[in-house]
Amino acid sequence: MGGYRFPKDKEEFLLREAYNNLIVFGKLFLPGDFLKSETPAFHYVVAKGLLEKSTKPLAIIIPRGHGKTTLVRAKILHDICYCKKAKEWGLSDDDDPLFYGWVSSTQRKSMNNIKYIRLHAESNLIMRYYFGDLSGRDKRGFVWGREDLEFSNRCSLVSRSNLSSLRGENAADVSAGAIRYSGVFLDDTENEANTRTASARENLALTIMDGIFPSVDVHKGRVYFVGTPVHYASFCQKILDSYYKHKEEGTLDKFMWEVITFKATQPKAPGGVLWNSYIPRSVLDRIKLTYAQSPRGIAGYYQEYELEIQNAEFALWNRNHLRYWDGYFTIEDGVKYIVKDGEHILVNTFIGCDPATDIRSKASNYSVIMAIAIDKDNNGYVLEYVRKRYIPSLAIRNANGEIESGATWGVVDYIFDMAVRYDVNSVVVEDVAMNRTILNDYLYECKRRNTFKYGLIGVKPGGTNKVNRIYSVMNNRFASGSVYLKDGMYELENEILTLGDKMAYDDLVDALTYAFMKSYPPSNYVYNKNKVLVKKKPVAKNWMAA
Repeated sequence: MGGYRFPKDKEEFLLREAYNNLIVFGKLFLPGDFLKSETPAFHYVVAKGLLEKSTKPLAIIIPRGHGKTTLVRAKILHDICYCKKAKEWGLSDDDDPLFYGWVSSTQRKSMNNIKYIRLHAESNLIMRYYFGDLSGRDKRGFVWGREDLEFSNRCSLVSRSNLSSLRGENAADVSAGAIRYSGVFLDDTENEANTRTASARENLALTIMDGIFPSVDVHKGRVYFVGTPVHYASFCQKILDSYYKHKEEGTLDKFMWEVITFKATQPKAPGGVLWNSYIPRSVLDRIKLTYAQSPRGIAGYYQEYELEIQNAEFALWNRNHLRYWDGYFTIEDGVKYIVKDGEHILVNTFIGCDPATDIRSKASNYSVIMAIAIDKDNNGYVLEYVRKRYIPSLAIRNANGEIESGATWGVVDYIFDMAVRYDVNSVVVEDVAMNRTILNDYLYECKRRNTFKYGLIGVKPGGTNKVNRIYSVMNNRFASGSVYLKDGMYELENEILTLGDKMAYDDLVDALTYAFMKSYPPSNYVYNKNKVLVKKKPVAKNWMAA
C-alpha cells in the first residue's frame, strides 16, 4: 500500500490539516465525494461547525441536494479515524472511544449510511494506511452489521430509522465503563409522513427533547440536527423561527441552538446561488419549472430549496384563485395596450413599490417595484417586477447626473425606468418614516429630469395589520379571477399562495397591493371618425348648468 502514502515531506502537515479541517479530510480521504465540483463557501462554514468542540446543539438547515449527508458522513469518519491517532500524533489529549448515533427518516437511508461507513472502513486504502484497519468484521466480540458498527479502536456507531429506537441506548468499554452518546446526528429525520398530524409532530419533538438530549454525554457530547423544513410546525421550522427571532432581537447568545442555515438563492454569492459550481441558477430554474408543472406546485420548490414553507392551513388563497395571461405590452400613437390572443386591449398602467430601506431589514428583505395594467373591465395584468436586495434608494451619479460606472441602481431608478417604458398613470409607495427617503429622492429625480408626469402617491398604512390590508385590497380581485400573472412569476405566485400570518415573505404581494390600490380602468379614450382611438377632449359645460 506504499503507493497510497502522501509525499513524505508533506505527510505530517496534511494529516494535521485534515484533523483541523473537514473539507481537507474529505478531499484527501473521500475524493469521490469531495472532488466532484469546486467546494462551495458554505461547505466550509458547515464543516467548521461540525468540528467545533462544543456541547451546544447544532442545527444545519440547508436545501435538498446540497451535501448535508455527505458532510455528516465525513464528520463521522473523520472522528472515528482520529479517535486514537489524534493523541498518538500529538493533536489531542483525548483518546476516549466515541459512541455515535445516527438517525435517518427511513430504514433504507439508515442502512445506506452504515454501508457507506463500512465500505470505507474496509476498503479505503489510503485511510487504512494511515489509520489502520478500523473494521471489526473479523474480530471476535465486535459488532459489524447492517445498522451497528463497532470499530477496532472501540468506537461505536448505531444507525436507526426512527428516533424512538435510538433513545436510551449506551455502549460499554472495558476501561471507560458505560458510555453515553458522544454525538447524535438527526439527519433528515423529519418527513411528510411523521409531521402530517399535530400529535405526530408533538411526539417527534418530545422524543428529541426528552429522549435523545438526556442520552447525550453532558460534558462533551453534542446533538446535530441536519434537515430541511417539511411543515410550518415541524421541529426544523420551529428552530428556524426561533433563530430568526433571536437574531432580530440580538439575543442569539441566549438561544439554545447554534444554527447554520442557507437558502439556495444567494444574491451576493457567485451566480446568485448557494452552490454555483454544482447547482447553478440554470439548474435551480429547471427544478423550479419541474415543481411548477407538477401536482405539488411551485410551493414544493420554495419549501425544499428556499426553506419557505407553504402553510396551506393558514393560507388565504389557493391555486384556483390564480389566472395567467400570455401577451405583451405596447404603446401605439400614444395609446397603451396589452396584446393578448392577437387582440389589442386598451389599458392604464400603474406601479406599486415596497422598498426595504430600514437598516434592520435592508439585508433580509427585498425591495420590489411592480408594474401592472388595468383594462376597461377592471382586469389586472402583472407586466413586470424587479425584486432586489441590498439596493439604495437612488444610484450614485456624477456631476452630469449620469449613473456612475458600476454603481448599483436604486429603487427610484427602477421606478423611473418602468414608469417611462409603461407610461404609467401613477406610482404608489407606502408612506412611512423609513421610506421617506424614497419619496424625497423621487422628487429630486423629477426635478433633475424636469418631468412630473408620473405622479407619486404615498399611502399611509394607518396601523392596519399588513395581511389584513393586503387581503382587503386584493381578495375581491382574486375571488373574481381578475388578476392575471405571467408564467414564470414563481416568486409572486408563491407569496400569493402563502399569504397569511406564517408567510415567509410578503414583499411582492405587498407591491402588488400598492399597484392595485390606486388603479382604475381607462375611460378617457374615444374613436374618432377615422376609427382611431384618441383621448377625449374636454367639453365645456354650460356655465348656467354648471
